[in-house]
Amino acid sequence: MSKDIRLGSVLQADESGNPIQMDEALKTAQKIHTLLPEIPSWLQNKLNSKKTVIATFGDGESIFALTARALAKSKGISTLPLDTTITQQDARQVLNEYLGKGDEVFNTVGLHLRTETSALLLSTIMDHFAIQTIHYRTANGNTSGMLIMPELWKD
Repeated sequence: MSKDIRLGSVLQADESGNPIQMDEALKTAQKIHTLLPEIPSWLQNKLNSKKTVIATFGDGESIFALTARALAKSKGISTLPLDTTITQQDARQVLNEYLGKGDEVFNTVGLHLRTETSALLLSTIMDHFAIQTIHYRTANGNTSGMLIMPELWKD
C-alpha cells in the first residue's frame, strides 16, 4: 500500500500505515485482486459445497487473530475467544469501523496497529475466492495465510 498506492517507501516493521482512507483501502483491495490467481474450478466447487468448512488458525499478528480480536472488542469482549466465526461482512465491519483512524485509536482500544491492514487483506481474500465464512481457532504461532493443499480436498 505505501509503495503502490501512496507512492512512498515500503512500510518498515515498526510502521502501521494508519490512518487508512477509504480510497486507499479500495485501491489496495483492487491491487491485491490483481495479484491473486484465478480460483481453480475444483477449488471453487469445493468452496461452494455446503459440506466445506474453511478453518484457519494462528495467534499474535495473524490476519485472523487481529480481525477476530477487533470483532470481539466491538461486542464488548475483552479477551479473544478460542473459536471465532468470521464472515465477509465481519471483516468489512472491522475495516469500516477503523477507516481513517490513527495509531492512537488502536492503542487506546487495545488493538494491534496492523488490525486495519489485516482486516483489509482478509476481506479482500475472502471476496476474491468467494469465501463467505471462516472458522478461526486460536493456536500457538502466526500465520499470514491459509493452507490449501489439493490432497486435503479429496472426498
